[in-house]
Amino acid sequence: MTSGSVRSRLSTALACLVCAAACHWAGPARATGANLARGKSYTMAPAPLYRDCADPGDVTQLTDGRRVEKKDGILWVQKGCVGWQTAVDETAEVIVDLEEVCAIDSVTVSTGANPNASAYLPNLVIAVSDDGEDFRVVGRVDKRRGLHRARVVYGAGNLRTRGRFVLVRFEGYGVFIFCDEIEIHRGTHAVEDATVPGETIARLVPPPRRDPARERLLHALHRLADHLARPAGGMDALRRTAESIRREVEAAGKPGDPDIRSFEERIADLQRRAAQRVFPEPRLAARWTSPWAHLSPGELPLVPVNPPETLRIVAGRNEYESAALVLANLSPEPREFRVRLDGGLADPGAWGGTITLRHVLFVRGRRVGQVADALPLVDDDAGIRLPPWQSRQLWLQVHTGAAAPGTFHGAVVVTESDGARTRAPLSVTVLPVRLPDDLPVATWSWQDIDRAPVLRGIEPAAVANLASHYTNVNFLGRGSLPWPEFDEAGRMVGTPDFSACDRMLDLCKPISGKGTTWFLVMRGRREALRKFQRFSPEWNRAFSELLRVWTEHLAARGMGYEDHFVYPYDELIRGDFSRVGEVIRRADPALRIFANPMLTDSDELLERAVPYVDIWCPKLSDMPPRRRQVERMRKTGKTLWCYTVCGGKRSSAYRDFRLALWRAFRHGASGCGFWSYAHGGGGQDDNVWDDFNGRYGDDSVIYTARHAPPGVTDAEAIIPSKRWEAWREGIEDYTYLYILREEIARSREPARAAAARAVLDGALTGVLDNPDDVTLAGEHHARVLAAIAELRRADR
Repeated sequence: MTSGSVRSRLSTALACLVCAAACHWAGPARATGANLARGKSYTMAPAPLYRDCADPGDVTQLTDGRRVEKKDGILWVQKGCVGWQTAVDETAEVIVDLEEVCAIDSVTVSTGANPNASAYLPNLVIAVSDDGEDFRVVGRVDKRRGLHRARVVYGAGNLRTRGRFVLVRFEGYGVFIFCDEIEIHRGTHAVEDATVPGETIARLVPPPRRDPARERLLHALHRLADHLARPAGGMDALRRTAESIRREVEAAGKPGDPDIRSFEERIADLQRRAAQRVFPEPRLAARWTSPWAHLSPGELPLVPVNPPETLRIVAGRNEYESAALVLANLSPEPREFRVRLDGGLADPGAWGGTITLRHVLFVRGRRVGQVADALPLVDDDAGIRLPPWQSRQLWLQVHTGAAAPGTFHGAVVVTESDGARTRAPLSVTVLPVRLPDDLPVATWSWQDIDRAPVLRGIEPAAVANLASHYTNVNFLGRGSLPWPEFDEAGRMVGTPDFSACDRMLDLCKPISGKGTTWFLVMRGRREALRKFQRFSPEWNRAFSELLRVWTEHLAARGMGYEDHFVYPYDELIRGDFSRVGEVIRRADPALRIFANPMLTDSDELLERAVPYVDIWCPKLSDMPPRRRQVERMRKTGKTLWCYTVCGGKRSSAYRDFRLALWRAFRHGASGCGFWSYAHGGGGQDDNVWDDFNGRYGDDSVIYTARHAPPGVTDAEAIIPSKRWEAWREGIEDYTYLYILREEIARSREPARAAAARAVLDGALTGVLDNPDDVTLAGEHHARVLAAIAELRRADR
């Protein structure tokens, strides 16, 4: 997004910038010019894969001369629409082949938006070419200030240009781009009289699209190929089969759930056949791996197995670390075993910390296949049953607690039903650096404790779980807020009932250290102000009274202005945001306001909102437009937080959750959140194990004993996921990065400070520039801890 107000760039070919919110071309020439695009072929980059409208017809629907009719419902759920679900700030491009060079007067697109779902009207870049290679820009359309309606037709006219190929680039802001028709209208001018501008544009080469399902399948095949490349009898045929499957996976469109199952089964069979050649004698194999590494159920070791070497864990005091021991059943029969800790680490009283044993269950996610994610406790009584030719991770949840600095030793002992034992040694080195109780970062996850179906009846357990994962911002939803009645003059009638609000505030004290927000939904059936015309004197009086009684009630509970803030709109600062902010400021200037703008919100909107924002919270993104927007927010001097939408089970625990906190630190944000802790299923039910019982996948990062599969102990109501553990460790990473930066600033030893600065800079660069290397955050975490300890020792 460019700085200042909308920046028009008119080419020498009279390219026209059109900024109207929803404009059908009205001029006679534009209305009557033949639609040259009708029935013509086109190419698209990237491929459109939005789930609710993707179909084989996508390759013809943009030029079939038909728009989805309003009576058919929302544009983006109709098969006649073409949709792109992009990463934030991406673009999509369509190039129409008119089959001959034609005189062109205008180009229009039919699209739609829904800002509440991160679907905004895209900006347009229109270019023409005679040969399909050399494209010249003839028009730009900026829609950042337009009304974002469900159906809009707009474009650029009076182009007086020519070309055989017409490029329409959609510059997206948000997550989605939709279009159901592109029209290219013939001009009345002669082809030889057309003016071709000088500004060129290269065809879009989109970055490789992240496809978690494909990534996991190819990861398993890559690891298998490494082993099959070794000389071994009978491996040539398996090697050829693996290569054939790899080509199929790469050639497939976005793998759907049936395709994922088929590929998983074929790869697992190949892994089993290879393992049978390497390990003709049945056995149980154990090896330490990164807890964040991808693992498939059939992924087996294909090299001679030795007893595991010692796993060395380095941590500070009072922090969590995760470790994983992979067990593989290299036999045609199921194997049963029990797991226990041995040595000094088995006794919390001996070393001051604890190690909780969990095992990783595979769950099936939409468009991602089987994912090792759920972390139930190991049941000491039932043990673990491992099917033939399958692997399972044992998860060690290490909490150093009050452990003194030093190194402590122990082992994980796996005992099979026949008495055979496998011992995996480990050590925990605790450095003389303690994770503080008051963290320097605000964290939350839109936890919806008062209304998420999955948390119904287990709210206290949810709060304890959130607190143990460092949540310190509580979101108080509209279900717990009192909505009093008002008379016709906007005066409050009676006394609001704060009982539900107070119950939730009492329950959520452990997760409210950085503030409790009110999410004031300004529209909807529960709005007490709906009877008044918005911003009328009566509306302003009623809204101000609502703010007053809430603030006074919180003050009576001992909560000052630093303990709460108002969140009037979600992902929105356009429309009424500034006017509502003005009412809030007049009612109570000390009341803080939270805003999470979208990238589509222009610089002008940001400037207009500045007086009414105390906490900025943009989405995390390293794209240049977002970095510029974040820098503008930072320069306002207001508090800067940020958030991310991680995307449920298909997300990477390491890259999307743990590294989110590293990105927040690099952006200079003092808070970071994600969507969401316990959103419930697509139909808002309480079964977070089933990703297929609703329209959308489940975004929750926790599981529950309710609906758990057989064999899962009910010893805890809430069961963590790998993603949830990665988020906690990311918060610890952020904290130590922050502490190291503070220690560098305070250091009286320039040489040591410079060495520590190199450690800090190397950590940020090394981890964030290599997000697929799941070992780096842990390695740099240990180096940062050591650098803190060294600076403190030197400055004593």
